[in-house]
Amino acid sequence: MAPKIGLFICDCGKTLSQTMDYDSLISDLKKSGKFEFIVRESVLCRSDLEKMLKKLKESKVDKVIVAACTPKLYESTWGHLLEDAGMNYYDLVIANIREQCAWVHKDEPKESVTEKARGLILSAANRAEVLEEIPREKIPITQKVVVIGGGIAGLTAAQELAELGIEVNVIEKKPTVGGLCLELGTVFPTQDCSLCVRTTGCPGLGDGSPRRCIYRANLEFNPKIKFYTNSEVIDVMGDVGNFKVVVKKNPRYVSEEKCIRCNECVKVCPVEVPDDFNLGLTTRKAIYMPFVQAIPQIYAIDPKTCKFEQCKKCVEVCPTDAINLKEKEETFTIDAGSIIIATGFDEYNPALVKEYNYERYPDVITQIEYSIWVMTSG
Repeated sequence: MAPKIGLFICDCGKTLSQTMDYDSLISDLKKSGKFEFIVRESVLCRSDLEKMLKKLKESKVDKVIVAACTPKLYESTWGHLLEDAGMNYYDLVIANIREQCAWVHKDEPKESVTEKARGLILSAANRAEVLEEIPREKIPITQKVVVIGGGIAGLTAAQELAELGIEVNVIEKKPTVGGLCLELGTVFPTQDCSLCVRTTGCPGLGDGSPRRCIYRANLEFNPKIKFYTNSEVIDVMGDVGNFKVVVKKNPRYVSEEKCIRCNECVKVCPVEVPDDFNLGLTTRKAIYMPFVQAIPQIYAIDPKTCKFEQCKKCVEVCPTDAINLKEKEETFTIDAGSIIIATGFDEYNPALVKEYNYERYPDVITQIEYSIWVMTSG
């Protein structure tokens, strides 16, 4: 049996009627035979809510369509109103006839705008016919969050959550966190450090500062934040509120607990390779720290270039026995109530746009190439 559907149409204080023919629209919708009732109101988001609730209690419909503005504004308001009427929160479908119809087609003929609104509402009715009720229930939630990705988005999320008192585990596949922002140097228009991009103020930068430096925040010492670098998520199990995140931690070959950053290992390492962090404009050793402010400030060994047992000079000079060339990858599981995916992005290859003449003219470079060039040229 097809569900009984009620339709509420809002004209947003009669402003939408300047673009759409509501009389014609309602007449056509009645002919469709899909609706138990059709009610036109002007302010469904506010003063007409009591009328809407009364109609719902009287009509006993199964599903409700609200043809109005974007669901981002009042979906929760109308959803809770359905609950007050004894219905399910998810018996609601919203047809956005304001932002997606009246506003974007304000210069077009009324007939065509009205026709589109009719299509949006009938599409919503088709969806309502197949909706299944979703029970709303309370479940215990693990008060921990896993953030996948240690770039600027992941770090900002971790900081915000930690300030709310929530434990955060940041999973980053590289030896250090920071992502592509590390390579940008400074950012437009203030020329601040690229990692000073938080929207809340920083006392160290002055009372009027809109930015907050990731590194001045002492993230690595925040007891609410745990970093797992050289790590990646390989599986996620569980359900909303109670996930089990399986993490593979690749060997760093340098103990985060024992390393004292004395740099003796770097001095004796005989392997020197182009530094990919600086786009190959400089060199680094097989054992290295990506840059001086790295989090964590611990050296790492590049397994692709290190000679391991053939050399072992770094092991011999390390004063704290922090280097273990036989370290193996390990797998462990983290319990989490929520997961934030902030895996970042790859820089677009401008060579694909031929008219830019990238790779043809040496002076055509990317923002990151420019930033690295500035930083490495002194």
